[in-house]
Amino acid sequence: MAVYRVPWTLNYAGGGAPGVNVWHVRTVSVYSNGSADLLAMLNAIHTFYTAIKSVYPTGTSIALGQVIQLDDQREIPETMPTVTGTGGTSLAPTGLAITVGWRTSLAARRGRGRTFIGPLQLAAVQTDGTIDNNIRSLVQSAANSLANTSQGAANGAVGVYGLEEKAPAGTEDYSVLPRVLRDITGAVIHDKFAHLRSRRD
Repeated sequence: MAVYRVPWTLNYAGGGAPGVNVWHVRTVSVYSNGSADLLAMLNAIHTFYTAIKSVYPTGTSIALGQVIQLDDQREIPETMPTVTGTGGTSLAPTGLAITVGWRTSLAARRGRGRTFIGPLQLAAVQTDGTIDNNIRSLVQSAANSLANTSQGAANGAVGVYGLEEKAPAGTEDYSVLPRVLRDITGAVIHDKFAHLRSRRD
């Protein structure tokens, strides 16, 4: 099995650009040129972004970055078409994001992941400060589809790359601890925004 780090770069108008969403995927076999297993997982993530492109302001670009095979830090020469936002020119505050919480077979912190969706079109914010119901439903549907596609793939999956075991008490350097990829089994989106201070200039 091979595990890959898959970053997607978000370029947009406003403070804090660019942003990055980092995903992890696995395949049954190690990479070879034009690997169908890896391409299927990259396509699944691309389909997710395409399904929610109206959530992003017009002109926002979402592009696949440098894929890395983690066992040997090999750079993988794969590309995907860029997804462009279509949500109009009115922007929500760029520190706001919708959080997709990914679930796996392990109901512990190391078995859960998050993807922050932003920047957002202004219509994503309801007058009471919560997420617009239609936009929340759209992102939830796309996340469910991604989870279903991942679970249905015979030779790969999108997953959460976390610690294999709970870190021993007093651990200072988590980077030396073994990690494992756990396949995503579902997604949840709570009706509140995350606030990403790192996006603020």
